[in-house]
Amino acid sequence: MRRFHLVATIIRRGIIVIFAILLVPRAIAFVPDSRGDKENIKALKQDGPVTKYEVHQTMAIDQDRFTVNELYWTPKQTVIRYTYRTQDAGGWSLPQIAFKLYGPQGEEYKFDSSSSSGSPWGSTGFIYYASSKEPPTSLNLVYEWYDRRAELNLPLQKGGEKI
Repeated sequence: MRRFHLVATIIRRGIIVIFAILLVPRAIAFVPDSRGDKENIKALKQDGPVTKYEVHQTMAIDQDRFTVNELYWTPKQTVIRYTYRTQDAGGWSLPQIAFKLYGPQGEEYKFDSSSSSGSPWGSTGFIYYASSKEPPTSLNLVYEWYDRRAELNLPLQKGGEKI
């Protein structure tokens, strides 16, 4: 009987170790990845002086949250760094082209491109727009996709941070 308990304990512990090893890659997927952020920001410096605005404003898209973390302005482009957190891990991907950016006088900034990296909880990324000649004092970000609409006013402090 003692041998049976010993064998059962060894088998049980072996199964636990195997499943723990199988879960490690899933746990790593939950770690946020920001390796490309510095390269993207460094590339902006080719456009001229870069002004960084800390925004940290959130808007709701259905049950999900879209947060504008920072805004970077150069004479050639305006770049939004965002975080998108979804409630459903198997949810749909965020269509960045659905975001329109408007200046203080209502002029639309032309969408240029976007990049993102996904994770089970959502995504992080950059949205690139053509820029105005002067740094804006405020911007309005509008999300329109089929029957969904959300709006976020981005008041930018004077000057921002030169990087």
